[in-house]
Amino acid sequence: MSQTEKNQLDWLSTVAKNSKETPELVKEVLSRHNIRQSPNIGNPRRLIISRIQFSGTKSGNYTDVFNFDFKNLESGLWGVISDRNLRGKTSVLEIVRWLLRGKSSSKLQDGVKNWISDASLEFLIDKKNYKVYLAQTSQRFLGNLVEYLDESQPREISRFASEDEFETCMSDFMMRQLSLDVTSAWRTSKDKDEEGSPVFHDWSALSGVLFICGNYDALFGDILVDGLNNRIMNMYLGLPWIPTLSALKTTQKKLQEKENFLANKGNLEQRRKQERRTQIENELAQYRASLEQLPSDVDMRRDLARANKGYRQAMQNSSQLDNELYSAKQSHEEIFRLLQQDKRDLQNFREAEAASAFFKRLEPTCCPHCQKSISDNRRQLEMIDHSCSICGETITDSEDIDIIEMDLKNRLEASSKAFEESEHLVSTKEKQKREIESQVSTYEIECKRLEEQTSSFEKRYELEKRITGLEYLLGEYQDNPTPQESEKNDLGIDSKIIDAAIKETKNRVDNLQKDLLEEVSTKIQEYATSFGMTSITSVSLTSHPHLRLIKDGLQTTYSRCTKGEQLRLKIASIIALISIAEKRGIGRHPGILLIDSPKAEEMVEEDVDHLVGGLLKLTKDLPHIQIILAATSSESILRYLDEDHRKYAQGDSYLW
Repeated sequence: MSQTEKNQLDWLSTVAKNSKETPELVKEVLSRHNIRQSPNIGNPRRLIISRIQFSGTKSGNYTDVFNFDFKNLESGLWGVISDRNLRGKTSVLEIVRWLLRGKSSSKLQDGVKNWISDASLEFLIDKKNYKVYLAQTSQRFLGNLVEYLDESQPREISRFASEDEFETCMSDFMMRQLSLDVTSAWRTSKDKDEEGSPVFHDWSALSGVLFICGNYDALFGDILVDGLNNRIMNMYLGLPWIPTLSALKTTQKKLQEKENFLANKGNLEQRRKQERRTQIENELAQYRASLEQLPSDVDMRRDLARANKGYRQAMQNSSQLDNELYSAKQSHEEIFRLLQQDKRDLQNFREAEAASAFFKRLEPTCCPHCQKSISDNRRQLEMIDHSCSICGETITDSEDIDIIEMDLKNRLEASSKAFEESEHLVSTKEKQKREIESQVSTYEIECKRLEEQTSSFEKRYELEKRITGLEYLLGEYQDNPTPQESEKNDLGIDSKIIDAAIKETKNRVDNLQKDLLEEVSTKIQEYATSFGMTSITSVSLTSHPHLRLIKDGLQTTYSRCTKGEQLRLKIASIIALISIAEKRGIGRHPGILLIDSPKAEEMVEEDVDHLVGGLLKLTKDLPHIQIILAATSSESILRYLDEDHRKYAQGDSYLW
């Protein structure tokens, strides 16, 4: 049996002994709650950023094309510096955070993020070279993560085509590479009648300890909820059993909440049961009374069928009359046009005859056009063959005129008669249309009235269905005891085993944690002093974690310090954690720290000088550490940061 197997057996045996249950049952309970043993001590993996590159085009007030490239980085202190504010310092660190986490923070403005067309971060983990690259437009987002076995031979580890995939890619990679474990917590529901749910924190949350960018509420990382501050500290210290303890405490809260939920439910169940039974009985009485008042549907359904039939027939007649009325109106219009034409023809004829009678009485002696005299011969021919002596056209006889006039009169009389008949037909059809529309309306009203009455039979069916359901529910409700005692017993056994496991696991953690925290506390004070905080004479880091201080001879805490003091204490605490873990050969912190705008926290120049000088000394004492500082320039910052260790935007210049 290996030592690891022996340690696992010892832990399980101890938990079984303390819970007074068999090891087999302990294993079954732990497995059911997805709790795994994590006895291994963390071994630190070193992360070094070697190059930061991004490019794109600004929009808005500026439309510059930019290409930021900070390369040849290694361990030590590095700076992103500008003489003025709002020159892109914070954005550089936020882009690094975006590329390292796979998820941008709220401090990376959407506008700035959208300017970037491509970005990459080259880094080393224990001297292995990696590069994460992304390219984006308004339509697409894609990238990949590769390992460089040598300069010309990249091996793709993963690729992504969305921001969600990017976050998953970096989280999975970093959690495995840095030997980190997902930490869990239990969140209670705001609704007391609902159970809570577990939450899980991975690289997106655990990476917060690498960035000091304006949020100093939490001593380690940037999240205070879910006990994450404590778990981050212990995980990065490299303590064994931390994931196990985290999962056990989450399960403990879940079981406690479930037990409380069942207990409250049990206390209220009898009263609720009686109230519900009374409610069901009252509803049954109401439904039965309503059912008795509803009429039979035989006659009503027969009347509705007859009304529907009449309505359909009336609608058919109405449609037929529409067609007939349309045809009658079309014919009426045609006859009207014919009548008008006959009237015009008769009128024109009479006017023409009147004019002809006038001109016939004239005796022209010459042509009115050329004034040539009419010969006697032509006059005689006019009298013989009735042809005009001037033009030669036949002159109509009065007897023919009478015949034509009589024909025109007959045509007018016939068209007038036809018009009167068509007008009468249209009037008749319109009257019939009004009558049939009245029938349709009458049938429609009758159908609606009968349908409304018939709906009562749907109500009858619905009432009968509800009565049946309530009768069944009443019987089931009376026979169903809740909560079941077996569920309570199972929870009790699980809770007993989980409590015993927490006690044993916490003992193992505490035995290692106590000495480590004492050493870390000493280092925090040492580093805080090097950062200019000489008024602090005592520091004590608790397991919660809280930072207790003696400052100016008085007891105080981290949360009561100024923002500038919190910044320096937070930096000192993280580096102290790294330092002690390095000394012990344990830990999981990758040894990189990104610090944004320390001068923004109302630190005087002397404090800035102490801080930057102290950070530089620390990187020499701990040669594997890399610190990237974003700040406005000052004499001390420029003095401590060589030109080849900084990106510097002088005057009104921008970093990118």
